Amino acid sequence: MRIGSIAHTDASTCRLGQRIGDVAVKDDLCVVINAECIVLGDLRGAALHADPRTPVEDVMSVAPATYRPNVSAREMAHHMLETGARRVLVTDGDGRLIGWVTFEDVLHALDDSRHSHATTG
Repeated sequence: MRIGSIAHTDASTCRLGQRIGDVAVKDDLCVVINAECIVLGDLRGAALHADPRTPVEDVMSVAPATYRPNVSAREMAHHMLETGARRVLVTDGDGRLIGWVTFEDVLHALDDSRHSHATTG
């Protein structure tokens, strides 16, 4: 199982130049992208609650860690355990946003994989 196959593809996105008050957010995450959908940064936590007039670029986390869709769920689970990450962004080789996965998504995928192997093997 690869993380690209379990990624949520409905991430909220925003652009440089937008103001926090104009950003539509769900799942406590907004990914800052450019016109080509390349990830520039993200907004989460306190950044999403900044003054509504604040420009996105003033409070975004710049160049967040991203992972390729071909990373295995097992490898991602180990990485997330080591780093304490609860959610990661998935991008293609050019840095274009594919989506995001949570630690719970990865564990669920591993559990499903174990169950399918147990019933077929």
